[in-house]
Amino acid sequence: MGRENSQSEVLEMTSQQEAQRAQFYVEKAKQDQRHKIIQAEGEAEAAKMVAQSQNKVYLNADSLVLNLQDKDNFK
Repeated sequence: MGRENSQSEVLEMTSQQEAQRAQFYVEKAKQDQRHKIIQAEGEAEAAKMVAQSQNKVYLNADSLVLNLQDKDNFK
């Protein structure tokens, strides 16, 4: 009878661990979902701020080239 009790205790402990593991995955999924929502809200707010700003065009100076040899365009 002692062996049966030992086996049932092991099964109970295993079941508890599996339940805890499942709960952990549920909580992690909820956290991931909240993280994605917050990130999307932040990106939407940033896009809204850029759209409402007075400087609507952003140019990367590294990619601009000024042609000073074509003097006809500067008259």
